[in-house]
Amino acid sequence: MDLLPPFSQYLRHAWNKWSRFWHRKDAYSCVNLDDPVASALADTDLLLAFAAQSSRKIDAKKVEALIHSAEAYRREREGVASPARAAIATAFWSAFDDFAVELAPLSACSIRSSIEINARCFPKSFFTPTAGNACCAVIVFAAGLALQGFWVSGKDLVDMAISQQAKNTELNAAMATRQAEVDSAINRFNAVRHKVGAVDNCTLEVNPAAPAAAALQHTALKGGCDEFMPAVAALEDKKQQFLQAEHEIRVQAERGRPLSNLVMRWYLRATTMCNLYGMSFICPVERRTDQELLDATDRVAQLRAKLAGHDATAAPSLASPTRGDSQTESLSDQLRTAEVDYAKAFDAQSASLLVQSKMIVANVGAYLIPMLMGVLGALTFILRSLSQSLREHTYMPVSVSVYIVRICLGAIAGVFGGLLATAGDPTFKTLNLPPLFVPFVFGYGIEILFALLDRVVRTFTQPESGPARGVGA
Repeated sequence: MDLLPPFSQYLRHAWNKWSRFWHRKDAYSCVNLDDPVASALADTDLLLAFAAQSSRKIDAKKVEALIHSAEAYRREREGVASPARAAIATAFWSAFDDFAVELAPLSACSIRSSIEINARCFPKSFFTPTAGNACCAVIVFAAGLALQGFWVSGKDLVDMAISQQAKNTELNAAMATRQAEVDSAINRFNAVRHKVGAVDNCTLEVNPAAPAAAALQHTALKGGCDEFMPAVAALEDKKQQFLQAEHEIRVQAERGRPLSNLVMRWYLRATTMCNLYGMSFICPVERRTDQELLDATDRVAQLRAKLAGHDATAAPSLASPTRGDSQTESLSDQLRTAEVDYAKAFDAQSASLLVQSKMIVANVGAYLIPMLMGVLGALTFILRSLSQSLREHTYMPVSVSVYIVRICLGAIAGVFGGLLATAGDPTFKTLNLPPLFVPFVFGYGIEILFALLDRVVRTFTQPESGPARGVGA
């Protein structure tokens, strides 16, 4: 209870101080609007004292003229009658202007403002324009590093997934070729088998006491049997090649599945950040769950559980092995079919997520990161200008809107700089600048963008130069 009155008084004092600052007319003015003459006379002493302690070499005649004119003007304002009031004022302002030009870019306002800000100690030093801009620069820099790392990881994942997808396409094409070869071998095998009639006919031995008709029949089958065994060998060879290609596809799919899961996690995190920070323009495609993949997953899990339960109940029973083997084979065929459907659904969803992740990576790399780099360049320019002006006592208090305009222009310049660097402008190729450094340079020196725009405008608006034609030409 004893802390309430001091705390309320502190709040009231802070509110009154803030109100006086907010309603102050000369908040960003170096001249006292109520009495500008008195302000100029006070600035005279400050300028003379600062000039005497600086390394500048001031003309003594200008100093003498300023002192005499200021003293005369003070006496005239104190009520001492003077018949030449206009002449005294003219002499003072002329001498003041000469001395101010001699000290430029220093001024009484800049000296006073710089001393006031440099004299602030901790923790009041945190409430200065330099500290505010430094904090903003550090925050933007940290956000840029985090976004850059997130973008680099996503880009690497997308590139690896695209490479994996190309390998899968090649394997699928090889699989289709092997399937065609197996089908051709099966057709040849069926044709030879139909010609022979039965496999066992090729294993019959000719009995010398057999009738002549059996001998003739065996001689007729001999040509078919000579074709039958190579056809069987070719079919087995094609089947082995097909199984090998199928095994390679399965191994490649198992290797690519962790990568697809990483791309999926990166995509989910990117869409979450877009929805959280209101950046839906970066993630134009809405996130959705693939119902086909969920159904295929449930189907595979059910069949695996059913097959495991069937094996557990059928193993002790040896009375009807044929029935048990047929059920197991049927469940195994269903499981293989379900696994194929699951693999197709997973590949389809992975391809869809890969396309959407590629779009997000392109948007972040083309617009968001260059904009942050442009803002960081503008803040760096403001921070450097403030620190240099405070060190040289040339700081002039300006409105916060000036800094806001500079930051907005830096963001625009950063985006344009990123687009120009991506387009491969020959100017930046000759300078050998990194692509992400160009937006920072444009944000730091917005005049570069203005110079480029002026050059483009002059190219289209400059009149054609040439000899003037006569009337009779």
